[in-house]
Amino acid sequence: MIAVIKAHGFRVRLITREVQHIAKLRGVVDHFSISLDADVLDEIDQHRADWAGLDIDYSLVLPAIPSADLVRIKPQYAALRGKSAGDWC
Repeated sequence: MIAVIKAHGFRVRLITREVQHIAKLRGVVDHFSISLDADVLDEIDQHRADWAGLDIDYSLVLPAIPSADLVRIKPQYAALRGKSAGDWC
């Protein structure tokens, strides 16, 4: 699928939470967006050294609920609130 996208002249952005596979796609994927969940946050430090020079950003998919309820019902948001941006970027 990546080859077809590139054959049409488009850059490839991969949105994933499978951080253990990102380094394997160096030179294949142009941009990575890591979808953050609590378990993903715990894995980032194990793999970050392998990502030098890769174009990576981080994203969250928020459910359509009031912001005040996010921490109460979504443990991954509570984990994010407990970390500063410097802890995982």
